[in-house]
Amino acid sequence: MPGFYGTTPATARTRGRVRNIVLVLILFVLLLASGAIAVYLFIIRPSTPSPPTPSQQAQVVLQQFYDNLNKRDYQSAYNLLGQKFQQGQSFSNFAGGYTHTQHDDITFDSITPLADGTVKVAMNPERQS
Repeated sequence: MPGFYGTTPATARTRGRVRNIVLVLILFVLLLASGAIAVYLFIIRPSTPSPPTPSQQAQVVLQQFYDNLNKRDYQSAYNLLGQKFQQGQSFSNFAGGYTHTQHDDITFDSITPLADGTVKVAMNPERQS
């Protein structure tokens, strides 16, 4: 038919198949992208570091205590002590006990968690007076 520009049924079917293939490809790419994101978020991404254990916390506090003494920062060392200890000994008395100490080195022998949530620390301080 001259002047007729409509589509034939075969052309319409071909366009429909092409459209379906394009839609399937787009869906496939979206699934791949979401899978890659899921793998990154749940497997590859580094997790946040776990909080320190009570044993690690005890070691850090004791090391900081002796570091403060070595820097002659007696107030910071005193502040690390428990309330009961501070009630039994004044700051000036505490600081006076380290007047002739040049340096303290410590080595940790063992740190054992106890059932009540506290830790038992065995260490060797070496005082250089």
